[in-house]
Amino acid sequence: SGNILLSLNPVEENLHTGIIESLEVFEELSVREELEYVMAINNDYICPMYPGDHKRYVYAGAVGKLLPSFYIMGKETHVGQCFEGLDATMAASELVRIMNLNTDFCDGYKGEYTLPPSVLKMKDLKDFYNVQTAHSAFLYFNYFVHNKGMPEIMDMLTKAAKDAFANTIGRINVRYQKYCELAQVEYKKISWETQVLTYQELYEKAEKSYQEDLQEFVQKIAETELENGTDKREVPLQMIKELLKITKIQKPTIVLFFAAPYCPHNTLKDSVEREKELLDAIDRILAIGQQETGEEFEIAQFFPSLSDSSYIKIDDDAQSVQCLKENFPGYEKIYPLPFEQIQRLNIPAVNYGCYGKDAHKWTERVYKPYSFGVLPKLLIKTIQEIL
Repeated sequence: SGNILLSLNPVEENLHTGIIESLEVFEELSVREELEYVMAINNDYICPMYPGDHKRYVYAGAVGKLLPSFYIMGKETHVGQCFEGLDATMAASELVRIMNLNTDFCDGYKGEYTLPPSVLKMKDLKDFYNVQTAHSAFLYFNYFVHNKGMPEIMDMLTKAAKDAFANTIGRINVRYQKYCELAQVEYKKISWETQVLTYQELYEKAEKSYQEDLQEFVQKIAETELENGTDKREVPLQMIKELLKITKIQKPTIVLFFAAPYCPHNTLKDSVEREKELLDAIDRILAIGQQETGEEFEIAQFFPSLSDSSYIKIDDDAQSVQCLKENFPGYEKIYPLPFEQIQRLNIPAVNYGCYGKDAHKWTERVYKPYSFGVLPKLLIKTIQEIL
């Protein structure tokens, strides 16, 4: 009493362009054939969550993923006067120390917690060797989200950046004082006026000074960088550099922004009648499956890694979406995610995956009895029940 649509999507776990471009087809089909999408079943792999874990997980949603990025402008100096500068790489290292694997940033929902942030890139922005300390640096983190709103996330990231500057200056002073004792010279405390700006704040400052169309100006920079093959994560750097020139900012500054990809978070919620019905149905199906196969099943709220399921339903509210767009430089050119289309489709998604171990390692493998025996029967039972 229904239809099954199979969609095979390339470029998952990178920019997810396969599923994103499929949305047009999904919507066209639903309009033309007058179809209502009841549920999507993703087949992303499942694995043990800890040593000795034998459960087979069914996920009722997808973790969200952000790529918070930081452009750090310090104050360069000659290495012969190394205490006279504020090294951007030192501030970047301190930011990594504060955020990397820090569980204070984990987002909880119904007893499930995201993994903490992981640094994915950190580098200075010097083009060649010289004896000048780094004027600027760049880094970004993988940041998982279950239910936290963007304004709260922005506050946490801004605080981390401010703390990084403060801690760096504090550490410089401790080391400078020790050097002064060694060199038998008078110690005078080093102080710097620093600031942390979101991309939106930097843009608004530049808008006050720029006489022409600033949006057109930054869009052209994005277009040029993309045409030159610049990595999409690094396209915003040139935009930020130009905005800093326009604003004539000279003091050490960290600019917080977001880069591609962005994966929206979603999950089936008891508070939504349609979604509660699906959860109850899956619960019944798994109970029968457990009796028939002896497997131990468990429903979890969020698939804990990146998933195409992120792009067919979005739980972020309008305020969070707007906040993200305003702080995503070149969003329209770099990663024009069709938020409105996702919200119109609003397809609840669950994950029934093949079972394996050691994903992304040379020992990656699949457990055949479950993946080719139990799982297909489970899929059939689910499709029959839902339709």
